Amino acid sequence: MNIVQNLLNSMQPTRNRSTTTRLSFGLMVNVWIFTTALATWLPTGLSAQPNCQTVPASEVQEVTSRSLFDLFGQSHAEPLRIGLMTDLGALLSDRRNDEYQPASLSLTDPFGSVTNWKARVKMRGRFRRMNCDFPPLKLDLDKDELRAAGLAPFDQFKLVTHCLDDETSRQVVLREYLAYAMYRALTGQSFRTRLVEVRYTDVSGTYDGFTRLGFLIEDIDELAARLGGEEFEIMNLPDDSFDPYQRMMQSLFQFMVANTDWDLVMARNVKFIKQPFSEEVLAIPYDFDFSGLVNAPYAIPDPNIGLTSLTDRVFKGPRETEVVVRATVAHYQAKKSDLLRVIDELESLDRESRSHARQMIQSFYRILENETLVKRLFVSPDEGGRVDN
Repeated sequence: MNIVQNLLNSMQPTRNRSTTTRLSFGLMVNVWIFTTALATWLPTGLSAQPNCQTVPASEVQEVTSRSLFDLFGQSHAEPLRIGLMTDLGALLSDRRNDEYQPASLSLTDPFGSVTNWKARVKMRGRFRRMNCDFPPLKLDLDKDELRAAGLAPFDQFKLVTHCLDDETSRQVVLREYLAYAMYRALTGQSFRTRLVEVRYTDVSGTYDGFTRLGFLIEDIDELAARLGGEEFEIMNLPDDSFDPYQRMMQSLFQFMVANTDWDLVMARNVKFIKQPFSEEVLAIPYDFDFSGLVNAPYAIPDPNIGLTSLTDRVFKGPRETEVVVRATVAHYQAKKSDLLRVIDELESLDRESRSHARQMIQSFYRILENETLVKRLFVSPDEGGRVDN
């Protein structure tokens, strides 16, 4: 057995633990689940949207409050401390490699205890994978180990990482995390995320240990389970396949953050969820690093739609009926203070990032206050749809 496997094995929970130890850990997990669920998940759960198709309580699986992601909590103020041990030399040597390799994930819980979880890790993504010094990662945990700890077997997480080793990249991570957090404030039909400080340990010795900011994104299977459905992977869905209110919810959000790097027809940077009690599909947005809100240094405006600045807005969603648009706009207007509060509560944002985010939100709401412009952009079939800031 090689040195990498020896080191990884040394970090795993032993298989011959006493019953008392296992029960004690299980009790701690249950207490943690209960307190974090009450404090963080329930207030932002599956809140009803205006005339939207929502998930009946009977359809939501019990596992929604018993996953490892639930233990992470939803605090914006304090990043969760995690550790990732793997062979970074091997991981970073070939950017085209799509195979998992052994790893260990450590988690420091709210009580200060550290637990180690058997894991695998691989690179993911496209642009950032090939162009950043450090690529985005995907983590895959051991389902049996999760079950043994009394947790649901949702075993995969995306880890959004720093692109470069500088403060600018740290702020880019925070601004993209902010995008997810703001969409979460608008609707429970969204990915949950958790800000983390990651301690990377390289078992190959190629790299010294280092700690960087990132954030975790829950897996699509867990999101689908929370919404009582399953992932629906298909392109070229007809317009009438979608819940129009939920579709307008996500399309208007993309417009708000000035993101054009998505497409419903090609299923680009959106995930689809089909619920068994409805014929309509939910479209869940993700990946906002090319948006004007995030304003990443490597992002460029899309010349194919005539953009000259990342903060230019183009509405790429299908035009909806006036009833749908009015209901969605009213929902956004009711949530304005919540969105600004999310910005203010993210303490790690520097002054420039916070000011930029607030300006983006304020300029968006100025558009919503103009009924003529709202109708032209979102309802009427006029050409254009572009708004320069």
